[in-house]
Amino acid sequence: MAWVVFLITAALIVLAATQLAKYGDIIATRTKMGGMFIGLLLLAGATSLPEVLTSISSLQQNAPNLAAGNLLGSNTFNMFLLAIIDISFRNRRILRKAALKHAVTGSLTVFLIGLVVFFMLANLDIKIGFIGLDSLIIIAVYILAVRLIHKNSQRGTSSTENIEVPTETPSLMRGIIGFLLAAGALIF
Repeated sequence: MAWVVFLITAALIVLAATQLAKYGDIIATRTKMGGMFIGLLLLAGATSLPEVLTSISSLQQNAPNLAAGNLLGSNTFNMFLLAIIDISFRNRRILRKAALKHAVTGSLTVFLIGLVVFFMLANLDIKIGFIGLDSLIIIAVYILAVRLIHKNSQRGTSSTENIEVPTETPSLMRGIIGFLLAAGALIF
């Protein structure tokens, strides 16, 4: 019985993931923000929801190492998956064909992970109110990184106002609703 539940759950996750990509593409097209930026924010955010909930649950059980290991381990595993996907799709090599602009995203990700490791090792206990300064710095750097990535992803492209959206593209509202439903399916 456990295998049946596992297989059904796995099938639902695969379905939700394909729908996330489909509706994320609609949002990217309709908003003219670009697939790279929507992937960075929406797809990454939606697929991280189960990890966030797992980490919160770990913290509620007073297991901070489990929470940190979950989030950092997920990053490590995602790099492994990137290599596996690259090997699996030889004709569409993601590591060679992905936009060079992703190098900026990767570099900023490495920098953010470096900050996390630094703050773990430094063991600073500086707070502003009840919030740790280290967390505030990481959040601020993340926001700046997202802005930099967005600016970098727009560089070298023609004006987004002149890009025609194909008439068969579903509406932005349909894209948003579909995306939210698919993201919700991932956490339930």
